[in-house]
Amino acid sequence: MLSFLLLGLAWFVVHTAAIVWVGIHDDVQPADVICVLGNKVLPSGVPSLRLQERLDRALALYREGKAPTIVVSGGLGREGVYEGDAMAAYLLARGVPPEAVLVDNQGIDTYHSAQYMSRLMVERGWRSCIVVSTYYHLARARLAFRHAGVPVVYTAHAQVVITPREPWQWLREFVGYYAYALRPY
Repeated sequence: MLSFLLLGLAWFVVHTAAIVWVGIHDDVQPADVICVLGNKVLPSGVPSLRLQERLDRALALYREGKAPTIVVSGGLGREGVYEGDAMAAYLLARGVPPEAVLVDNQGIDTYHSAQYMSRLMVERGWRSCIVVSTYYHLARARLAFRHAGVPVVYTAHAQVVITPREPWQWLREFVGYYAYALRPY
């Protein structure tokens, strides 16, 4: 029994290290579109700090000319605000033209965001996407986007801010990765 527990712990540590490694090593190339994955929006409609970091990273990539369009993907949060709308407002207030921002308010989770992007990419004839999220989320996001049929998936992480919740996020991503790997697409 102890051997089984130690093996499980070792598996968790190695896989979590791989998740972190993938997340902090950006794979950014010029692409057709940038997709920013949602996160908490405050009841006032202002993106949370973690979401602002994602949006700021996407904004920097947009300004560097990495992609001409940004898709903001997030659902209706507990706070009663659509993440996609709040994300779009944030980018528009920072000078991104309205025609360069597309809103997906049905991206209630990474799976749905990936499904939406896959359909949108077919409709628009796009082949490549830069997914922007928090570092620990990118391994699962890349998996979901690839399984959904997005042909080329690059990743870019938001600023890394270590919080006391980080171990919980690592555990969540460890479990989530396998849930997404086994999920039908």
